[in-house]
Amino acid sequence: MAGYSQGTPAYDDGRFYLTAWSQNYLYCVDAETGEQVWSMTSGSGLLCGSASVSGDFVYATTYDFSCQGCTMYALSKEDGSVIWQQTTNPTDATPSVAYGNVYVSSGCKGYTDHITYCFNATTGEKIWETDPEDDIGGWTCSVAVADGKVFVGSESSGYFMYSRLTALDAETGGAILWYNNLGGATPSISDGMIFTVSDDHRLYAYGAPASAPTVDFTAYTTTGAAPFTVNFEDISTGFPTSWAWDLDGDGTVDSTKQDPEYTYETTGTYTVTLTVANGLGGDTITKEDFIEVIRPEPVADFTADAMSGKAPFTVTFTDLSIQSPTEWAWDFNGDGTVDSTEQNPVYTYETKGLYTVSLTATNDMGSDTITKEKYINVFTVGSGIEWQSYPGGTGTQDYLYSSCQADDGGYVSVGFTDSNDGGVEGNHGGTDVWVVKYDAGGNISWQKCLAVQDRIMDLVSVRHRMGGVCRWFPDTIRRWQCNG
Repeated sequence: MAGYSQGTPAYDDGRFYLTAWSQNYLYCVDAETGEQVWSMTSGSGLLCGSASVSGDFVYATTYDFSCQGCTMYALSKEDGSVIWQQTTNPTDATPSVAYGNVYVSSGCKGYTDHITYCFNATTGEKIWETDPEDDIGGWTCSVAVADGKVFVGSESSGYFMYSRLTALDAETGGAILWYNNLGGATPSISDGMIFTVSDDHRLYAYGAPASAPTVDFTAYTTTGAAPFTVNFEDISTGFPTSWAWDLDGDGTVDSTKQDPEYTYETTGTYTVTLTVANGLGGDTITKEDFIEVIRPEPVADFTADAMSGKAPFTVTFTDLSIQSPTEWAWDFNGDGTVDSTEQNPVYTYETKGLYTVSLTATNDMGSDTITKEKYINVFTVGSGIEWQSYPGGTGTQDYLYSSCQADDGGYVSVGFTDSNDGGVEGNHGGTDVWVVKYDAGGNISWQKCLAVQDRIMDLVSVRHRMGGVCRWFPDTIRRWQCNG
């Protein structure tokens, strides 16, 4: 035999069984002579944990340090041959056999889900597994089974750290009978008591309840803006085993979890009722208007039916604010004065210019303001040249082919250039393609010079920041087409 073991040997009928994970073997050894009777090696993961023996079977699990899927094995006790195998999450846990089934916990926090499995001990058929969202189990959390229940701990914040002990129905698995946040390490059962250790380095003992529970609950927060998610916590005493929550006061059970989470979508106040029970009775508590869901502050936004036009220029503004504002304050020309309190006003600009527009939206929870700089461009016609630009240069191959107006009131111009004395920078020579973006006042916002060999190009497409597109079509008239 080779390697070393971190598992506890299992003894049965004159033989003991142990794993040697460094060499990935499970050994069967004669207890009298120490001679090896048989060995097996796994095909998926390492045989790290302790084996279990029941009837004619030996059960063992594997752990893969790359956190891939691993295997639950049922082996012949006589010769070590594989009777059946099932894929599980990685685990070092010791399988527990009861009621004709084998139970095992798995999963590593931060890498794989925590899942507890139940397989038919003879055939390997999966009977049930826990919901990963319930976070039950862990790779070092072995299972204890007694009295029709499966007791299993859960990992907390890291390796070999534990929180919560959960009791499951051994037959169905999906029914969580109870859980408590104290304890969590592999439980042991003796004289009707369950013993487990927690992260606080204390030993906890759980026993059967002596009386019906006394119900109570709390919530981490009770007031918030819709949609409002609330985490409820059962603080009942007397070890309840079932919970029935009516979380919105309509008389319908909304959850049977011990500590449910619930999202309230609409504003209002909500009454919450919890009924708990155990084998000795039940108790109910109702808290009137316990949850208050309020309307959130607005988020301001708006749009205009047009942003550029000749004076006098009439614009219809549309409020796009969310969270149901009830008041609006518009400043259409950036002078700090409220020009309208309508929700969707109409405003006429009489003189040319670039105008900044602001909207403040208000409801009973607060206000929000949005400002769009130089949002409206008003121009005049027939009053002479307002501005001009010579972006190409003075060379014989400097051409402006086309210009178009952009959605923000500026312009995009395209052409060719082979000189360096114009507004375009970065000329490569050989008649380059240039693209220039101006604001409404004629100032260059950005420019790009693209090298083109011998002015041959199938298709050049340049998209400016407002979505306009300029395309070069190499047909007989060598045309540029611009769409703003």
